[in-house]
Amino acid sequence: MLPPAPAVSFLKYFLPISDPRRKCGKLHKLEKIIGLSVIAIMGRAETWSEIEQYGEYHQGWISNFLDLENGIPSHDTFGRVFSMLDPKEFQECFVNWVESLVMEEKSTENIILQLTLIF
Repeated sequence: MLPPAPAVSFLKYFLPISDPRRKCGKLHKLEKIIGLSVIAIMGRAETWSEIEQYGEYHQGWISNFLDLENGIPSHDTFGRVFSMLDPKEFQECFVNWVESLVMEEKSTENIILQLTLIF
């Protein structure tokens, strides 16, 4: 089982993203939707349905570092939320996260190892 620290440090880079959804009626926090999506994509998911399936299949492992009290979001939720996000805002956060890995680890092997441990 992975310790929660790498996942927590990973998610903090996505906290600045504005949540475009209405304030009421949200079952899933934005950072959890983004975190699960990035994890699933690193696990080779390519569609919203595959992200949902990845989450369901790996829910036990993912729940070690993501609060999944409302379960895995549906593929419709992933698609709807990502369609509302500002792509430049997401890109900036993603690049900041990857740059942090490069700054912390000077060797490519260590960066790949850290990504493997997170995902």
